[in-house]
Amino acid sequence: WAIEGAILAYIAYRYDSANTRLAAYAILALVLFRLIFLDVRLPSQYVREEFALLLNRRVFSYAVGIVAMGLAAYLFSRDEKPISVDKSFLAVSLLIAANLLAIILLSVEAYDYFKHLRAQDAIAHDIYRYAQQLSLSIIWGIYATALIVAGIWKKSKPLRYMALALFTITIFKVFLIDLSTVKGIYRIVSFAALTAVVLAVSLLYQKYKDVLQGPEPGGDAPE
Repeated sequence: WAIEGAILAYIAYRYDSANTRLAAYAILALVLFRLIFLDVRLPSQYVREEFALLLNRRVFSYAVGIVAMGLAAYLFSRDEKPISVDKSFLAVSLLIAANLLAIILLSVEAYDYFKHLRAQDAIAHDIYRYAQQLSLSIIWGIYATALIVAGIWKKSKPLRYMALALFTITIFKVFLIDLSTVKGIYRIVSFAALTAVVLAVSLLYQKYKDVLQGPEPGGDAPE
């Protein structure tokens, strides 16, 4: 489905076909639904006994879906003529979907990784849940930072808005979940990582705010 959606997206771009573009979008929407609700879980026995971080069939399936949606978003937004409202909406929504899949994939991989370590007695029971929660907070914080950097580099508002939304979710998670479940050194690491990420993003925004906002009316263009 993902490959078919990407091929249809290219055909729609090549021949500027609205119907083919909608067909590609519909197929990729089905891919999104299947990956989130059906393909996200690996067999429990595999996770306990044979799990390989980032080297399993779930990662392959998600990677194909993410690449297909990213390619389709790129093609829908790449046009010499002014981009219509429908093309812009399709491109932005596919970009959001691709990043959503990436976040979900990284999260469930980390979650299952610690579940595998626990099943193999490679991690103590009393820190198993702490490690899972801490890994999610760190992954989300790092990913949000990457989105901020990409959004500034590409001057993309959707990427920056996604980053801010993910930052907000991460902050709420740290205060509402990590505070009650993560203890001792793990709580300190969680807060330290979050503080470092937020500080780095603040500095990035401060440095590039002129680029993001554009020049002042009647003023010189930012360097």
